[in-house]
Amino acid sequence: MDDEHGIIARGHPRNPAIVFLHAAATTKLTFRPQCEELCDEYYCLALDAEGHGDLATSADGGAWAMRPTVQRVVRIIRDRCRGQAAVIVGVSLGGYTALEITRQHPECVHALFLSGCYHDFTGNGAFAEGIVDGYEDKMARNRFWSSDPANQQRRDELWNGCMLPGLTKQNASVTMADWGEHCATYLSGIERLSGPCELHMPHTEVAGPLHSRAKAEKLAARCGVSSGARSVAVATIGEPIQNVGHHWNLEEPLLFASLVRRLAGQVVAALSSKEEGLALERLFSEGLQDPSQMVKAVAMAAAANACPQAQPEMAAGLDALLTATGLEHLSMALQELSLISLCQVYEEGGRSSLLVRLKGAGVAKLTERQKLATAVGKAAKNVPPVPAEPTTA
Repeated sequence: MDDEHGIIARGHPRNPAIVFLHAAATTKLTFRPQCEELCDEYYCLALDAEGHGDLATSADGGAWAMRPTVQRVVRIIRDRCRGQAAVIVGVSLGGYTALEITRQHPECVHALFLSGCYHDFTGNGAFAEGIVDGYEDKMARNRFWSSDPANQQRRDELWNGCMLPGLTKQNASVTMADWGEHCATYLSGIERLSGPCELHMPHTEVAGPLHSRAKAEKLAARCGVSSGARSVAVATIGEPIQNVGHHWNLEEPLLFASLVRRLAGQVVAALSSKEEGLALERLFSEGLQDPSQMVKAVAMAAAANACPQAQPEMAAGLDALLTATGLEHLSMALQELSLISLCQVYEEGGRSSLLVRLKGAGVAKLTERQKLATAVGKAAKNVPPVPAEPTTA
């Protein structure tokens, strides 16, 4: 897809969605590298915040405000993601925006990937006026310079092409004051998140005046709150990302993309397993106990709900198939396998290869191997092949 007003859109809308929200005084362009890297697997949307980029109300910037930014992002998720939620990636201002979206509209958020926004931002208007003059130069000095000339040239090209100013001095003052006044409110959104949350820290921010590991740990603790027996969110903080600054999505774009891919993959796998389980529950509730019906239903659920990239890792479905065929006692022996992987063996090598695979997995009795192979063979007819991994030049 081509870029649109205030939006970079890459990938197919049928794929799971990832929404990228940029930092203050930058634009959606800072996430163009990640959109290009992930668009084969995901539907990637990078959005300008109000008063930034295409949405600036004057030549040198316009009015930023949280409320219209949240409303716009939610509207785009609902319109473009087929009513599904998204993984939201936010850096700095984008992270606080993601938290506020989660507070107001948790149904739109599967998971959060946050960087540069932590527990108790205390900015104010006076502080903003002190830093906004020469902001671009100051941000450039805050960069982490690579000792590798080729790497530094790549960073320079991205920086110069993406770090466009988006805020006037007055607007920056309003923005900082808003963060300081409402930060606690925004952060309360984490209590409504039902999926995972990851917090990442650039190396230069570990001991910074606004962003520190201690503040990140406070937010992580907040992410781990529980409501009754339900875990509301799981936050992880890795070691600080080395050799990068606040805008490390530009300095290490492929590393940033790989970490986003990891989180999104976890979400897709969890959702696929959940949907397959719901399909099986519906079958049982309708009294469909016949093994042949169950085998077909499990396979169809897997094919319909699993993202192709998640299929090899899917474990859900095999236990139900074993139960339906009276082989539930084999569950422990086959715990490292999945219905999808067994169907792949059947498709690639036929029944004999599957029998050998089952014997190697610990199914000692020939009659049991044969019975299970027959069930898997029926299931394989309903499972599409997994696409080959794309090759890189």
